[in-house]
Amino acid sequence: MNSAEEAGGTAFGISGSVQRMDASVLEQLAEILTEIGEWVRKSSGTFLGHVKMAISSANGDMTLNLTDLKRGVDHHGAIALPADVKVRLMAAVLDVSHDELAVTAQNALKKVNFKADKKGKIIELR
Repeated sequence: MNSAEEAGGTAFGISGSVQRMDASVLEQLAEILTEIGEWVRKSSGTFLGHVKMAISSANGDMTLNLTDLKRGVDHHGAIALPADVKVRLMAAVLDVSHDELAVTAQNALKKVNFKADKKGKIIELR
């Protein structure tokens, strides 16, 4: 048993891209982190963990981080917009089903025309 299992935790990650990200799409990406965090809170009774997103382009890099629902999403770095971006999402949380976390995250990403990497590979972080 690994430490995540011992703590009752799970993790999920996926990488892909978003074409022509603008300020509106960037705001939606931040809202996706909050949506995942709120789902965890509703499913388990509290939000324990973190949801992070790395966004990179030829014009810069940034991260979005959610560790506290009251504080909201922290933004670090900058990207000149609009830009075609590579997106990597990772959620490591406690007291929820891995499969339900994966479905919740993937459904949320559909709002921004997220395209999973060619392999369509979900990064298994169990």
